[in-house]
Amino acid sequence: MSSIGDRLKRAREWKHLTQIQVKERTNINNKTLSGYEKSVSIPDNETIKLLAGLYEVNPAWVVGFTDDPSPQNQNNMWETVLEVISKFEKGLIRNADGSEMSEEDSQHFILGLKKHVRDNMGNK
Repeated sequence: MSSIGDRLKRAREWKHLTQIQVKERTNINNKTLSGYEKSVSIPDNETIKLLAGLYEVNPAWVVGFTDDPSPQNQNNMWETVLEVISKFEKGLIRNADGSEMSEEDSQHFILGLKKHVRDNMGNK
């Protein structure tokens, strides 16, 4: 599976854009963009949405939730996924009994979320 950086670079190249052109259109420093593309750093959710919009690809594809880069009309689902991920990262998602998730529970949760996104984006 390719990394977020690989997918961002591929999408930029599909649009025949240089990093400087992306900087001019997004105000993202080209050195920062280079770091994303080399997987030195990971863009935040808002940056992923911004770049996916510029490159006309599905944000869920950028992060590896789907293998289909097509910019499907999935904005509401993407917003929901981002909200769930944010809550998960803050420790606000818990087991049904209210207990904190173990590492194994967390892995199952992420796998389930990925499956849900794939299934609902027509990438089964």
